[in-house]
Amino acid sequence: METEEINDRSYANLFPSAHLNYEINKGNALQLSYSRRISRPRFWYLNPFFTFSNDRNIWGGNPNLDPEFTDSYEMGYLKYWDNVTLGSSIYYRHTTGVIERIARVDGEGITRTQPENLSTENAYGVELTTSADINKWWRLDFSANIYSEKVRGQLGDLVLESDAFTYNNRLNSKMKFWKDTEFQLNLDYRAPQNTTQGRRKSTAGVDIGLSKDLMKKKATLTFNMRDLFNTRKWRNETFGDNFYMESEYQRRPRQATLSFNYRINQKKQRQRADRDGGDGGGDFGEF
Repeated sequence: METEEINDRSYANLFPSAHLNYEINKGNALQLSYSRRISRPRFWYLNPFFTFSNDRNIWGGNPNLDPEFTDSYEMGYLKYWDNVTLGSSIYYRHTTGVIERIARVDGEGITRTQPENLSTENAYGVELTTSADINKWWRLDFSANIYSEKVRGQLGDLVLESDAFTYNNRLNSKMKFWKDTEFQLNLDYRAPQNTTQGRRKSTAGVDIGLSKDLMKKKATLTFNMRDLFNTRKWRNETFGDNFYMESEYQRRPRQATLSFNYRINQKKQRQRADRDGGDGGGDFGEF
C-alpha cells in the first residue's frame, strides 16, 4: 500500500573521538578516550504497521524515531604478563534520545506498545577483560561489565524513571584435545535490570562447538549447538498505574548445525600465513 506521506530526516552529524595511550613501563599502560557515537533504530522499530500477537496486545513501530547519541568518556589500565592480559576501565556515558518501548492500556484493556525517543540516560560503570593462555592447548577469554544506569524521560503526563545497578559477563573457552581438533564453549549471563516501566529478568545461555581439520587441513568438519539448554529467553515485567503484564520472547530456540567446508589451495595459503607470522590455526571461529 502506497501513501503520499513524506518523512524527511537529516543525519548530518559530527562524531569526534580522541584516544591517548601511555606506557608506564613494560607490561603496564594507561588509556584515556572520548568518543561520540550513534545508535540508529532497528528496522522493526521503524516499521509503521502494527502487529497483533493476540487480540489484546498490539505492537507497532515508529517511523519518526531519531537515532540515539552517546558521549563516552573512558579511562583504562592494561597489564601484560607472558601468557595473560588484564584490562580494566571506568567509564561515563551520557545518551540522549534514548528509545523506550512504551506500553499503554486503553479503556477496553487493550495494550498498545510503541517505541519513542523520550529519555536521557547516564551510565557509570567498570569493565573488566582478561585473556589467558593456560597452556598450549587451552585459552580463556572473560569479560564483565558492572554499571549503574539512570534513565529520565516524560511523555505527556507519564513520567519515566529508572535506577538500575546490574552487570553482565561472558566467558569463552577454546581447547585443542588432539591434533587438528578444537572444542569451544561460550557462556553469557545478563543480570536482572529495572526499566522505566517495569523490570527485565535475567537471561543466560551456553553455546558449544567442535571442529576437526581433515584431508591434510584442506577441509573442516564443524558441529555447533547454540543455546545448549534452551535458556536464552527475554523475560519482562511491564506495569503502570492500571496494568501489569509479563512477557517472554525467544529469538530462536536451541539449534544444532553440522557443516563441511573444503578449501581450494588452502595449504598454500597457510604456508603464506606462516611466513607472514600468522598462527596457522584451524578455522573454527567465534560463535
